[in-house]
Amino acid sequence: MSFRRVVMTLILAASAVLAGCGEEDVVPEELLAPALPEVRVEADGCVVTLTARFRNEADLASVKEFGFYFGRDEVSMDCLKVTKVVGLEYSLIKEDLDYSTTYLFKVWVGNGREEKTSELKEVTTGEKPVGPDPPVPAVRNIAFKDPVVKEVCVRNWDLDGDGELSMAEAAQVTDLGMVFKRNEEITSFEELEHFTGLVEVADSAFGHCTNLRDIKLPESVRVIGQRAFEECGNMLLRKLPDNLATVKTHAFAGCGKMPLTSLPETLTLIENWAFARCGSMRLTSLPSALTLIDSGVFSECYGVAPEKLPENLCYIGEWAFFNARSFNPKELPSGVREIGKYAFQGCESLTWTQLPSDLYEIGDFAFFYCWKVRFSSLPKRMIRVNAGVFENCVSITSLTLPEGLTSIGPNAFKNCKFFEITIPESVVFIGAEAFNGCSRLRSVTVLPPVPPEMEDTYIGDNANVMYVPSSSMEAYRTARNWSEWKSKYRTLDDL
Repeated sequence: MSFRRVVMTLILAASAVLAGCGEEDVVPEELLAPALPEVRVEADGCVVTLTARFRNEADLASVKEFGFYFGRDEVSMDCLKVTKVVGLEYSLIKEDLDYSTTYLFKVWVGNGREEKTSELKEVTTGEKPVGPDPPVPAVRNIAFKDPVVKEVCVRNWDLDGDGELSMAEAAQVTDLGMVFKRNEEITSFEELEHFTGLVEVADSAFGHCTNLRDIKLPESVRVIGQRAFEECGNMLLRKLPDNLATVKTHAFAGCGKMPLTSLPETLTLIENWAFARCGSMRLTSLPSALTLIDSGVFSECYGVAPEKLPENLCYIGEWAFFNARSFNPKELPSGVREIGKYAFQGCESLTWTQLPSDLYEIGDFAFFYCWKVRFSSLPKRMIRVNAGVFENCVSITSLTLPEGLTSIGPNAFKNCKFFEITIPESVVFIGAEAFNGCSRLRSVTVLPPVPPEMEDTYIGDNANVMYVPSSSMEAYRTARNWSEWKSKYRTLDDL
């Protein structure tokens, strides 16, 4: 160190002491010694990966440049500078080393004033595989089709600073983050299949990349994050990874051109709206391990037409198959207990004739505009028919309502083609327009001893006769809305 630099250092130190009189000592930033990071090393065959990690942000801030010394012996070691830090870490990958060979390495850091190095350490490469030498690839760097994708990848994951992304560097990536989110310039990323360290595609990773067309996912992926590909309307993803387990909420919502024809059998969870508005999907089966189909999962998926539903299915969420026009599996599994509102609305191909015996809840408008269903009875566990559940189900001509039913919601059977109907003794409420448009209804049997509260008169408008308990005849003739049909009443004894 020069005499002048020694003097300047002493002056700065003295100034720091005087300035801090009565206060805590503060060391100027230019006098802080660079902090050495901890280092770990991994050897895989003829590839060695060196990773240095600072303890905290303060240690990282104390250095301006950093890297490794690496070589066969201490005299001939190369000084290798690294330019990129990810979090608190920087890494260096050395490829094409000799097998079964010991190399020396140490970490170095500097702050522009002084340099520190760690102790010298050793790493030994793996043994050469038995058998013929594997073919050496002509190019180890990834040849990106899309220059914008390459620029983003190099900027974020080029560890050795050579302006390229190698296969090994791609394999080191474990989190894509959101570096591509809303990038409307990228069109192709089939090279994503080389990012074999990915277990999850991050939330919103490619959300709203509206011009992204060609992409391939690595087989290592087990989870597709929330909104990962939301509104990628031109994306032509043709295959999901074979061991995929979870697709999170809105993951592919709005991917209208995605031509998937199958889902992996390993899928156990598909969260709400995951494939909503994927109108080009053509599915003839669903993963057998599914126990629930969450809200809106296949909403407006016009080509989803599984031959059967998973055997252990117990819940179908609201809007689950809304407007799935080709949807017509053979039957509902016997374990289904609950169907959410609008679940099958607009499923115009659906031809079911029977509902599971343990089903106890069907949400509002669940079968609205399901023209071809022909249910003849409702499950005994149902205590209410919610609003619009069977509205416009014009193929229902006869329906037995369960004992224990307490209410019939507005529009519940609007435009159904009953010839006759029996209202169970337990019913206390009939909503507005529940039987509006039932133009073929000729005979109505009403069993409750007390006239149910009713919001209109449609149930009897087309009836020729209405049977009520003899002891309640006068009550029906004077009750609100029921009084409209005085001349049509007969006693149950006349049946």
